[in-house]
Amino acid sequence: GTAAGGPGPGERLRAELGRRGVAAVERRFLGGVDAAVYNAETTRRDAAGLGGPDRSAVAPPAGDRFEPVISASEIRERARSGPLEVTFLGNVVPRKGLDALVDGLARLDRSGVEWRLTVVGDRTVAPDHAEAVADAVAAAGIGDRVRFAGRLDDEAVAARLRESHALAVPSRYEPFGMVYLEAMGFGCVPLATTAGGAGEFVRDGESGVLVSPDDPRAVAAAFRDLDDRERLAEMGIAARREYEARPGWPETLDRVVDFLESEAGRRTTEPASAGGDAA
Repeated sequence: GTAAGGPGPGERLRAELGRRGVAAVERRFLGGVDAAVYNAETTRRDAAGLGGPDRSAVAPPAGDRFEPVISASEIRERARSGPLEVTFLGNVVPRKGLDALVDGLARLDRSGVEWRLTVVGDRTVAPDHAEAVADAVAAAGIGDRVRFAGRLDDEAVAARLRESHALAVPSRYEPFGMVYLEAMGFGCVPLATTAGGAGEFVRDGESGVLVSPDDPRAVAAAFRDLDDRERLAEMGIAARREYEARPGWPETLDRVVDFLESEAGRRTTEPASAGGDAA
């Protein structure tokens, strides 16, 4: 059967048809592109499969929007007690996988893990899906532990991440996943999926957790592991280190500029194509 709030057969069919339509548009677009800049190696590989250009560069986004300052000792102190504070950050749309997260967290009741979930994001983009998720929360009897905070400004988002143990967005696809990196700056353990580019900076079992999309059992297992507070602290500290090792926006911009200048130079030095006016 279909988990409460999850995509039913009709929704899955519509999603598959939508993906095929998007792929056709992307294939047509990429076929006319001379060169491209991608946000992740995963995106570059996906684009290559759609006929993307041979000449390309990868310039990963930075996650330093909030400029967080948090020490290893603060991360350890935060991890010591209280329920697991989990944050979902993103619009409440099917692709983001909030339904799978809710299903996974509901399963924790059978293991005695205490948790709270705060959902930060717009519920009006896909209102039918948002309503289905809210219904699933009510049906599971976990409404007292799930708070829908709506959209928040940057200051409030930063405050929420500072209080969180984990950032969980089990997306069905995420080209890069800047939100994971932003949370890692606060020592939050990211829970992401294997569908997309998050695996390029989330080291599964070390600085975060990677699960398959639509796998609430794996979500539940991940949070059971994170209820080991020493493990939670160590992974949070590793997440912060990974964040610090990533390029900032100036470095990312330099990569883009260098590539564009290289491409501009190539175009000015390449010989004109044959087929000019006949003598």
